[in-house]
Amino acid sequence: MSDFTYIYDIGTYHGRTYYLGVRATPNLDVVRSFAVVLFYEKSNGESVEVAKIDDSEHESGSVHFDRYYRSAGANQKDFDVDVSSVFEAEERLAENWRRYARLHEENHGAE
Repeated sequence: MSDFTYIYDIGTYHGRTYYLGVRATPNLDVVRSFAVVLFYEKSNGESVEVAKIDDSEHESGSVHFDRYYRSAGANQKDFDVDVSSVFEAEERLAENWRRYARLHEENHGAE
């Protein structure tokens, strides 16, 4: 996950370190597209996305919340999200990361 503008350790939950990665294209001063990702890394180095808010275009709209922490078969894309900027997306994930980490672990196990 090296394509981030910046990345930081957001905290530890059940012994696992979680990170927030923020991407702003072309940069934070002029944002044409963005993504903010909550993730952790497995012992083999593989990254596991828990939640992501980004503005990539889809048939249903643009800014959306990918809720990978939800159980298999549940609707993971939420287009009814009150976020319009990279900074609001970062704030949303930073404020709620523990909840998303807990739900991911409950629904997908401790990988």
